[in-house]
Amino acid sequence: MAQRKLTQKEQIAVNHFLANGSKTEAYKAGYSCKNMKPASINRAAFGLFERPPVKAEVDRMNEEARKNAIMSREEALGILSQIGRGKITNYLTEDGEIDVSKVASQGGSDVEELTVTETEGESFSRSQRKLKVRNPVQAIERLAKLEGWDKQNQLNIEGITFNINTGEND
Repeated sequence: MAQRKLTQKEQIAVNHFLANGSKTEAYKAGYSCKNMKPASINRAAFGLFERPPVKAEVDRMNEEARKNAIMSREEALGILSQIGRGKITNYLTEDGEIDVSKVASQGGSDVEELTVTETEGESFSRSQRKLKVRNPVQAIERLAKLEGWDKQNQLNIEGITFNINTGEND
């Protein structure tokens, strides 16, 4: 059986509750409480958040927020892969100078820091650029650990464990 959609007042209360954590204040945000005593507001708020559609929406939105707040394994592996593939030469001109436009257009998670300092005096003008990229070796080592690339393959047959070196670590 499909859940009914929340009313506008219920949705306002749910949104307010998720933002502030108070069911009573959430109820006040969604409903008129002009002639209600505090105890009545508290009971009504408790009852509102016990309604199955409201409870389901709070759970759904909490789960969505949790998923959005926590980086997935795939995201982490993607970032580590980008760092592992990164090269400082991606951001240099043919003369070996740091090209700020390349850093701005291509700079991803492999760029740790870019500093551009402009110095001007009476008879000179100088620009100094420093670029620091993240360590690709550390990223690859972390990927290897997460993916188990550096573990020996094990085979368990009737209580006997064999360690088989497949040569993948060499």
